[in-house]
Amino acid sequence: MLDSLWTPTVAGKISLPHRLAMAPLTRSRATPDGVPTELNAEYYAQRASHALIITEGTQPSADGQGYVVTPGIYTDEHIAGWRKVTDAVHQAGGRIVIQLMHVGRISHPDNTPHHRQAVAPSAIKPAGQMFTGSGMQEMPQPRALSTEEIAATVDDFRRAAAAAITAGADGVEIHGANGYLIHQFLFPSTNQRTDRYGGSLDNRIRFAVEVATAVADEIGADRTGIRLSPGNPFQLGDLTEHDTHELYPHLVRALAPLDLAYLHLAHGGDEELLGTLRELWPNTLILNRAGTDIATRAKDIDNGIADVITVGSMALANPDLVERLHPSTAAAQPATPTTPPTPPDPSPRRPRQSPPSGAPAYARQGIDAERPHAYRARVLGCDPGGNVVDHGEHPVGVRASGRVRAAGDLVEQGGRRAAVLRTVTVLHRERPAGSAPSGPGRAPPHPQPRTARATGRRPPSRPDRPWSRKGRGR
Repeated sequence: MLDSLWTPTVAGKISLPHRLAMAPLTRSRATPDGVPTELNAEYYAQRASHALIITEGTQPSADGQGYVVTPGIYTDEHIAGWRKVTDAVHQAGGRIVIQLMHVGRISHPDNTPHHRQAVAPSAIKPAGQMFTGSGMQEMPQPRALSTEEIAATVDDFRRAAAAAITAGADGVEIHGANGYLIHQFLFPSTNQRTDRYGGSLDNRIRFAVEVATAVADEIGADRTGIRLSPGNPFQLGDLTEHDTHELYPHLVRALAPLDLAYLHLAHGGDEELLGTLRELWPNTLILNRAGTDIATRAKDIDNGIADVITVGSMALANPDLVERLHPSTAAAQPATPTTPPTPPDPSPRRPRQSPPSGAPAYARQGIDAERPHAYRARVLGCDPGGNVVDHGEHPVGVRASGRVRAAGDLVEQGGRRAAVLRTVTVLHRERPAGSAPSGPGRAPPHPQPRTARATGRRPPSRPDRPWSRKGRGR
């Protein structure tokens, strides 16, 4: 049923051994200066068996940053950090492209290195809040880019693409989806300009085409991909699309002559539009059909709709996803956000990951799942678009193995399953009323034996806790 997944193909000059790629997911694991760390390298190397790794959104400039501690690709330090990542992936036999993402108005000054006002096609405030170092804050009104600044932003993408290749990436993906800067230029809900970048279809797609042209000229069209999200209901900042059946075909027709390596579509459910774009796009089409299982996605390859499919949450939760699915391993279907695991493997088999080294000792060493204690942590999760969402402080509980939940775990949030990106800080431990406290650095105390039979002897009497035959001292 999944045979089509395991046939080789190409995306421009990148040879792919099969057709199951990894979608971009914001990780927020860089340094405050946006430099990727050893943790980034380990994370991507663990998933190198995917046909292609598309990295998290990476800002091409300081103005392009929207989220906390996301990586950049515009300084020498960024290049050196990404070199560690690409070397690790290549040593593991993988292929990796860096996604260039300018967030535009989906930002907050507290999250940028210069703390300046966000920029956008027009000065239209986005709806919603942004997670910052001081908590959730309303996203402020951006300022409109001048025509000269738009040209400078195109050059930022060009330089960032060159830096990505210098860092060892196999290519780049231009993020033109999900309500970020390029997407903001496409629709009047976020673009009310009266110059050559606003109004008509030609004007509204101009910025996207200019960025794609500049990047392709700089590093080669065969190493350049672009991501779009036509009709996708998940668009950040209340961006609304009203003429998708006119604009997206018009945009794809304009991009097709550039001979880019691939077009990556975040499918929004409009099958007619998807079919139209497939007919118009001459090269590799990568499709992300979020919320569906692997078998459903593989049908798009069988039907000729897609050449490659991407997975996000499944890849995050299961670094060994390819090995588990490939027929040579005869592995079981992994857990997905919408499909429960199939017996006899009721939980995803992924490497055990501990909380951050800065967490208290009692969290680092793990806890016994049967002890009457719970832990609370501030946890960052990911939304359907792969972006950071602050789930705030909540009980993290323990796994069956007795470890505190960590990166890759799935937690219930508002009736939906969300992947834990990382445990930021273990805030405090909850304990049942009346239980003895244990200070930081000490594991919770073992509970008292509940019956005499359990120890072979009768525990000493306590005036405040008389012994009962059922062992329930009260």
